[in-house]
Amino acid sequence: IAQGNYDVKVQINSQDEIASLAKTFNMMATELQKTENLRREIIANASHELKTPLTALQAQLENLVDGVEELKIAKMQTLLNQTEHLSALVKDLLDLSKLESGVTTLDLSPFFINSILENVKQVMSTTNQNVEINVDLDEITIEADYHRLLQVFTNIFTNSIKHSGTNCKINCTVNDLESSIEINIDDNGPGIDNDKKDLVFERFYRVDDARNSKDGGSGIGLAIAKQIITMHNGLITISNSQMGGTRVRIVLPKMQNFIEV
Repeated sequence: IAQGNYDVKVQINSQDEIASLAKTFNMMATELQKTENLRREIIANASHELKTPLTALQAQLENLVDGVEELKIAKMQTLLNQTEHLSALVKDLLDLSKLESGVTTLDLSPFFINSILENVKQVMSTTNQNVEINVDLDEITIEADYHRLLQVFTNIFTNSIKHSGTNCKINCTVNDLESSIEINIDDNGPGIDNDKKDLVFERFYRVDDARNSKDGGSGIGLAIAKQIITMHNGLITISNSQMGGTRVRIVLPKMQNFIEV
């Protein structure tokens, strides 16, 4: 185990306290193996995501330096866009790492949940003229981290708009469940296959394999959203919507001393 060989397991031939210790030891080895596999997967995925735009950026810069291409404002804008994408990707990676490691703590305060939803609606409607967004305006107070939840709903609304395309419609409703609240975000996009519903919260996963990091985002937004909701003792799931697209369901406790069962 100390040398990194987590496949070794203790043989159990009894039912006493030593056997119980052995079972715990084997469980520890299994969890360590999962952690190691996850670490390798993250490094491999991050390397791939960073390598592709860096290679393209390097090639274009080399063309400019060698005189193959003429330096123009349009070209400079393209290079700037690529560096901004890389910067956003690195920021998301660092953010997710901090959230998962427990370095980032929640800044809890009471507020109306509809204030966040209305905030996101205004921003999205301004930047996407062809999007119709309806938000439930019921004023329900919760204790949470305002800015982190704003990050969650911004990611979800952005995803809906990105996959729904033109004439996108989003309905957001809030249900009062006494000790908790339920938020449903429905869109009229293409929906999602049942076998992919759990995968969308994994790092770098994209529903459309044809999408790359340039036009399909970093693939980290929903992983960050799930981690933030989990830190709030909440639950986030994805299913098919009656609108024909996807429904994102979020359950959050009203007070953080209450843990959703």
